[in-house]
Amino acid sequence: MYGQGKDWMTCCPAGFMSRKFTSAQQHYSVHEMETLAILEALQKWEDKLVRKKIHVITDHKALEFFKTQARLSSRQQRWTDYMARFDFDITYIKGEYNKVADCLSRYHENDTSEDVVEFHDYVQVDRQLDPKGEDLPQQRVMEVKERVVEIRAMKDVGTKHNKRLLDVVEQGDAEAEELRETKENDMTDTQEATNDETLADSLGKVAGGNIRPLRKESSDEDTRLLNQIRNGYKDDKLFKFVVGKTKDYPHFSEEGGILRRRNAQGEDTICVPRDRKIVTGILTSAHEALGHFGDQRTCEYIRRWYWWPTMVKDTRIFCQTCEKCQRAKTQNRRPSGKLHTLPIPARPWDSIGMDFIGPFLEVNGMNYLWVVICRLTSMVHLIPLHTSITAKELSWKYLREVVRIHGLQSSIVSDRDSKFTSKWWKELHRLIGTQLLMSTSFHPQTDGQTERANRSIGQILRTAVHPDQRDWIEKIDMVEFAINSSVSASTGYAPFELNGGYMPQMLKEFPKEKVMSKGIREFAAQALANLASAHDAIIEARTLQTFYAN
Repeated sequence: MYGQGKDWMTCCPAGFMSRKFTSAQQHYSVHEMETLAILEALQKWEDKLVRKKIHVITDHKALEFFKTQARLSSRQQRWTDYMARFDFDITYIKGEYNKVADCLSRYHENDTSEDVVEFHDYVQVDRQLDPKGEDLPQQRVMEVKERVVEIRAMKDVGTKHNKRLLDVVEQGDAEAEELRETKENDMTDTQEATNDETLADSLGKVAGGNIRPLRKESSDEDTRLLNQIRNGYKDDKLFKFVVGKTKDYPHFSEEGGILRRRNAQGEDTICVPRDRKIVTGILTSAHEALGHFGDQRTCEYIRRWYWWPTMVKDTRIFCQTCEKCQRAKTQNRRPSGKLHTLPIPARPWDSIGMDFIGPFLEVNGMNYLWVVICRLTSMVHLIPLHTSITAKELSWKYLREVVRIHGLQSSIVSDRDSKFTSKWWKELHRLIGTQLLMSTSFHPQTDGQTERANRSIGQILRTAVHPDQRDWIEKIDMVEFAINSSVSASTGYAPFELNGGYMPQMLKEFPKEKVMSKGIREFAAQALANLASAHDAIIEARTLQTFYAN
């Protein structure tokens, strides 16, 4: 049964469905049959359930642990791939309270061998998700083949019922083939991405003329984008009046047919026409470069290099419709109580927070992630580790990865991990004068800044890693860049700006005239005036000296 409402007891019924297991499916294990029931319902009402929070009610206790089950069969893994597009949780309810589900599950209980059941009344989702039968039992594969042959033979009779029945089978085969092709295309893309050529091979091909040089490819893409922007001005409602008339509009300037507008940082940005293809390309590049952060940070990142009148609205709509964001991000929850903030540090990296994330799949001898964050600028360093690392080894990591770059800290905020409570760690920081501020048990909100950074790291990794999760260590560098490039809501600046004084980029920045800031201009003018005064004083002194000498 499919219903809508606040909870399962008061929801309004919106649809009913009952399916019959074939003889082969009746030999599946109990939890697999229960999972098939959920899959059949998700497939039937997929258009109503995608991007919605779903609560699945079942009388099978084991299904509550399906999403966290450590070992899955190949057949269950295939089902999990399909279920991943839905946001759902599974709740166990005793059968005595779930009367409606029991009635529907017993609809075909009293059928005999003489009863004729329509083809669409059988459970078919396992066949559609596995059209080649790679993970289906042999009995189930033979059953499907015999059923298809039987229906095709019945088509010769010419009845409308048999033709309609065959159409249902062929439609299911078409849907299954589409799912298979999509999966094969994804696997092909992954294989092509992993089969990278060596530098020597690439240079050899360039020399032989088989492929175009990378510099030429990049230049062609830039030229193509600029031509699209330049040609799009004539159809834009605003920019078509500005092109060629920048003297009448002081906020705009024009160079080579490209309109520019100065942003809040005093830098010229390219004016982008409201062409759907151009805008979508820019939004996609920025959103992926920032690791699928929200619309506010994505818009702040884009407006450093591009501008169009509706960029805030377009960015918000784009982020709300991003499939990876809807699938990977969790809901925000209100805090359980009032929090007392920690003292604000006096300078960057004077006080830091640290925590561990994991465990991950072991890759290159690493299966854990050490997160170190500056409490003032929110800049993070992500350091891969192994769970077997000792406190002494961790202190050397701390020296190489943090102290070497930022110096010693006056305080460290952390939880009560065994490495942080060890005698070695405490005595080491007592000697170097660093105060250890540890949270109390079961109060992770003490170091809320680090916990929030952990959530962002997990969110970005879910959108970036391959399904087998064996490339997570290769994504760590860009995850760190994405977090340090995004504008912090507490400071209004990106961590890179507060630490280095400039903003590194991933979007293409076209050549433009360098604009000197107001402070530098005033300093340069004063310096020139001082030099002129000193020069005049020297000339006057030399003149007087010559006069008295004579």
